[in-house]
Formats: sequence, structure tokens, C-alpha cells
Amino acid sequence: MKLTEEKIKQKYREQEKKKSIRLKHLNNIKNVQSNISNIHQAKTLEFEKKSKKLNEIKHLKENFNEGLLYIIIKTITFGLVDQKKIHLNKIEDIHSILYDIDSKIIDLENKIIVEENNITIEENNITIINKNIVTLSNEIKDLENEFLNKLFKFRGKLIEVQSKIVKYSNIRYIDNLKRIEFKTFVDNSIAENKKYILHEKIKSSLIEIIDFNNNTSSWTKKKNKLFISNEKKKEKRFFDTIESNPLTVKQTEAVLINEQHNLILAGAGSGKTSVVVAKVCYMLNKNIVKENEILILAFNKKAQ
Repeated sequence: MKLTEEKIKQKYREQEKKKSIRLKHLNNIKNVQSNISNIHQAKTLEFEKKSKKLNEIKHLKENFNEGLLYIIIKTITFGLVDQKKIHLNKIEDIHSILYDIDSKIIDLENKIIVEENNITIEENNITIINKNIVTLSNEIKDLENEFLNKLFKFRGKLIEVQSKIVKYSNIRYIDNLKRIEFKTFVDNSIAENKKYILHEKIKSSLIEIIDFNNNTSSWTKKKNKLFISNEKKKEKRFFDTIESNPLTVKQTEAVLINEQHNLILAGAGSGKTSVVVAKVCYMLNKNIVKENEILILAFNKKAQ
């Protein structure tokens, strides 16, 4: 059964809810059964008491005779009160009451049987639900494992991409063309799995690429600024000795900033030629360009 992770979890939650409702219903049924059992016991006790009383009355009936008391009563009442008849009437009343009790006990027993059958059905349903829950749990676990495998594979791929662009930013100025190239590279790497880049299990190891993806221009400016700052310190000896005088901060930045088009505005004698010389030497030393890829135009022999 092919289900997405979310659909299976939804189905799992529905099964859990049904299970909870059925368990609650089962508990209610068991409570009803317990109450019925208590009523049954009470009625049985009452029945036993009345049966005992009935036996006593029957015994009284069997041993009843016209003794002196009966003769006295009969004489006093002129035969109008028949004690034996009164006892017989009471016995009939008791029989009637016992019959009603028997009927009620039978009804209760039938109800108990019905409820027990319902409980059995509910227990069977709960067993089936539990089996379905186990099956769904296993399916969810398999899907989660499959998803995590793909997720970590995706992370590994992005870590390689991230490492590549960060490493480049440490040793090179990222020009506009390179930024676009990196952006395309990252977009292709993320592709349809873009939403998973912020997954809790992998996002902590992809901070750089997440920042880059969220705002490529801002990330690039930040990295270029850091590169220029670090490169000034790293290549300080070069910038101090490439010309007769050390390059100024602005001259150094003009050397390090390498876009496809760079416009540098400077007055006469401000060190434009020194910047050109330093830039050519720097780019050759860093293997940014080859000698046959450079064309320099000068306006006087001294600069030439």
C-alpha cells in the first residue's frame, strides 16, 4: 500500500481515535455489566430471603391445625375470620412477588448475555484495530526510514555544494558571473527537494547554503567583504612592496575587486599605474588569468 507519510500518519491518528472510542465504550459496557451483576446478586439474595420465608409459611401451612388459639379466634370472630385462608392468601401474594422477581432476573440474565456478546464483538474489533495500527506503524516506520535515507543523501549532496562555494569565497572574489553560476548550481542541486532544506534534521549543517539560497546578493557581498579583509592581511607584504610605495587601502581594494567591468576614477598622480601593475601581478600570481589573456594600454612610455 503506497501512502505518503502524512496520509499514513493521518490514518494512524484516526485509528487511534477509533480505538480510544471503542475502549471507552467497552469500559462503559463493563461498568453496565458490573452494575447488572450487582443487581443480579441483590435480587438473588432477596429471592433467597423470600424463598426462605415462603418455606416457613409452607411449613406453617402444612402444620396448621385448628388448635385452641384457632378455635378461640374463630369463636370470638363468630367464624368470620379464617386464619388459614389469610395465610393462604399471603402465600399466593408471595408466589406472585417471587414470580415477578424470577421474570426480572431472567430479563437481566438475557441482557447480560447480550452485553457479553457485544463486549466480545468490541474486543474482536479492538483486536483488529490493534493489528491495523501495528501494520500502519510498521508502514510509517518504513516510510520514515526511507525518507530519512533520502533526506541525508540530499544533505550530503548539498554539503558538497556548500563546501564548494564557501571554499571559493575564501580564496577568490565572487564576481557577478560566478554568483549567477553558483545560484544555478544550487538551484539545480535543490530542485524539487527545496522544501526539505529547512528540515530540522539537516538545516543546522546547511547554514551557508540556506543563507545563499535566501538572499544570494547579500550572501555574496558579505563573503566578498570578508575575503577582501582577509586578503589584505594575508598579502600585506605583496601590497607593501609591489611598488616603490605601499598601496593605499583604496588601491588595494581596486586590486582585489575583480568584476567583469571595473570603473576606477582617480586623478593625475594618484597611483593608477601602480594599481594596474599590482592587479596584473596579483591575478597572475593567483592564477586568475593567463599572460596571453591580458591586454594593457598605456598613454606614455614611462607607464609602458
